[in-house]
Amino acid sequence: MGFKDQIAYRIYAAIRMLIFMIVPLITIAIWSAIYGASGSAHLGGYSFREMEIYILFNAALIMFITTDLTERFSMGVFDGSVARFLIKPVGIVGQNILYMSAELAVSSIPMVVAIAALVFFHIPISLMSAFAIIISAALGFLVLQLIWFIINVSSVYFTNVFGFYSLFWTLNGIVGGTLIPLTLLPHALYSAFSLSPLQFAFYLPSALVVGTISPQYAFSLIPLGAAWVIALFALGYIEWKHAIKRINSVGV
Repeated sequence: MGFKDQIAYRIYAAIRMLIFMIVPLITIAIWSAIYGASGSAHLGGYSFREMEIYILFNAALIMFITTDLTERFSMGVFDGSVARFLIKPVGIVGQNILYMSAELAVSSIPMVVAIAALVFFHIPISLMSAFAIIISAALGFLVLQLIWFIINVSSVYFTNVFGFYSLFWTLNGIVGGTLIPLTLLPHALYSAFSLSPLQFAFYLPSALVVGTISPQYAFSLIPLGAAWVIALFALGYIEWKHAIKRINSVGV
């Protein structure tokens, strides 16, 4: 990587981190106005302090698991560079896994800070809740990586998949509970979204931290999460096997 590329990457990383820090603060300000206008100390079972914790822990999760693999894979398909990795020992999937692991190592800092904050502010979390948080977050991590893999591979057919990626985050804001806890939604929507795989990455871990759902409820959803992981893996595998046939040395 050249000097200019290093500078550009560092600026990009700094701006990305800044955005991830500003968005939850804006969200908290909006919820502060909502609580103030409602005149109620609790909304949907959340006090304002609990809502703050929910939003900040959500933000830490987003910073931890979000990578730029979609952009890199899509550009690799567009310029044909992705074909080079098909003949290398590691392969394109292995190369992306290694790259993602490096990103996760750096982005784990916000999670460490979030956990330290929970300890500092004496947020009571039982051992059972902690175990449920880890299981839910792990399932959510697998679900999101598989969804992003499917989006990445679709760049073989559509070349530019940033629209799909934006659509994913828009849906995730509501269905995944990053903008609003699912329990604040109408019962019909809550019942429908509780079948979604997106809840595992953000809503369940954050709600468990706050204590608005029980560990037993989270454990009851493990079979659903495992089923989604298997289904998404199968879909991604089939898509990749079909897409790889269309990749050549000059793109697709």
